[in-house]
Amino acid sequence: MISIARIFGAPVIEEVIFRGYLVIEHRGRAALWGGVVGASLLFALLHPSLWDLNGSGLSLHAGAKAWFSSTALLATSLWLYTARFFGLNPQRSLLPCFVAHGTKNVGVIVIKYVQGFVGGWW
Repeated sequence: MISIARIFGAPVIEEVIFRGYLVIEHRGRAALWGGVVGASLLFALLHPSLWDLNGSGLSLHAGAKAWFSSTALLATSLWLYTARFFGLNPQRSLLPCFVAHGTKNVGVIVIKYVQGFVGGWW
């Protein structure tokens, strides 16, 4: 079941944590971008693409789909950090990150719905 809270709530929480809280600011560009890459790796690894937690414990996935999904998550995180620290966002607002992440989630849900992987919206 897909809920509106999951589509839009998760991006807000993830953006506050990853693009808001887990940011090394005011320590130079190298520290900022090193933190961005480190937090982006963490962001990708915390999403269950390379792993799955089921009744029998933790299982790892090593297939091409798992690696592709994790790489896409890493790229998404780097893109969202760029939206936060891009020169056209001088206040470094999280609003562009909220909008971009929510829009991406809606796009993924629509594509999965059209493919028949999503049974209902509520």
